[in-house]
Amino acid sequence: MHLSELEKLFKALGNKKRLEIVKLLLENGEMSVGEISEKLDLPLKTASRNLRMLYNAGLLTVKTKKGYVFYSYRPKQAPIIKELPVLLKEHKAPSKKLLSYQEAQLLHPQIKQTFKKLIEEKPKN
Repeated sequence: MHLSELEKLFKALGNKKRLEIVKLLLENGEMSVGEISEKLDLPLKTASRNLRMLYNAGLLTVKTKKGYVFYSYRPKQAPIIKELPVLLKEHKAPSKKLLSYQEAQLLHPQIKQTFKKLIEEKPKN
């Protein structure tokens, strides 16, 4: 995977609404833009823009049926992305972080910086 592809991927995942879209698609499977917009209370234009960014990052597939556009979560990316469904399913409370401090230590420093808001603080000894 090239650095530019990783950058696109992490930019796509570096937004709370886009993470909510991925979680929604994981829970519901294939959904139309309108359904996603309604469930997340997003303007249609905003939902479409976020879906396009996730699609361009290789996280979603798109299908057209009878004039409607449907998206589903089908990552074409690196192994770390295969863990995303597990991380998002475990993320229930808004205050809970997606990664523990120990898990975050395994990430590349640039990736850690991108996701610093989603990582637990260093435990106090």
